[in-house]
Amino acid sequence: MTKIAATPLAKTLAYRKGIELIEVKGSGKGGIIKAVDVETHGKLRYTPLAGRIARELGIDMTKVKGSGYKGKIRKSDLPVFISIEADEIKKETGRSVRKPIQGMRKVIADRMKKSHLSAPPVTLNIKVDVTELLNLRNQVNKTLESSVSINDLVMKAVAQSLREYPNINVTIDGDDIVFQDEVNLGMAVALPDGLIVPVIKNADRLGLIELSAAAKKLGAKAKEDKLTIDEITGGTFTVSNLGMMGITSFTPIINPPESAILGVCAVEENLRLNNGKVESRQIMGLSLTIDHRVIDGAQGAIFLGRIKKFMENPMEIILER
Repeated sequence: MTKIAATPLAKTLAYRKGIELIEVKGSGKGGIIKAVDVETHGKLRYTPLAGRIARELGIDMTKVKGSGYKGKIRKSDLPVFISIEADEIKKETGRSVRKPIQGMRKVIADRMKKSHLSAPPVTLNIKVDVTELLNLRNQVNKTLESSVSINDLVMKAVAQSLREYPNINVTIDGDDIVFQDEVNLGMAVALPDGLIVPVIKNADRLGLIELSAAAKKLGAKAKEDKLTIDEITGGTFTVSNLGMMGITSFTPIINPPESAILGVCAVEENLRLNNGKVESRQIMGLSLTIDHRVIDGAQGAIFLGRIKKFMENPMEIILER
């Protein structure tokens, strides 16, 4: 008979509860079974938010695999399960599966509908030569042993441009236009169950490396479902990047109460003539959506042109603070 490592208290509790220790997974050093392991054996462990969403959607939590400590089910575990559950039902029944729009998807749906119906959008597109920007990024990362991304450089250019053009860094409050005194830059982060926008506060006051570090920290917290309320509120402008997915142009939807959002598109190789010689250049598309109630097309075009100038003269991004 195999000897099972367990504390005396764990053995006593198991005996009283009629639990076979061989069925209990130990959390102690070397896999030893502790009293808490016996107490929680067979019980579902989940966060309050995961429990509420599961109740709303009618999800059987016993079929959800938790990714938290000791298998605790977190909110981020549910969307994956919903997708798998729907596929299984469809395979078994041969019918389409209907799911209610609830949870995070419901919040996103309501906000996007509000934005689309209340803000008359105008999207402006521009092409930016980022050949020198990419070269500079490689040099910075090699010299400083950092991991600055293209998106970090774009956000830095945006933050500096917003400081110069306060008429873009505005939000709407009822019938008032609020000219914000801080540049709080939202960065859209895709999650399995939707989209969330962490906010880099006072982004224009950060150097490139500082901004890059802040973006990485918030991005990681978003994917781990650890963002605080302060980290997802107070944004004055948002950057949304679909370039890594090969998208060359799109119409980003404004994140209310903000008045503008920048879409970052893929980098494409183009051949151009320069003094009679053919050169290969790296070209990126940018798509700026503005709320025409408060920002005119010409104002948006000038702002977009300033971002382009920063990105085509990348040393300005490095030197500016």
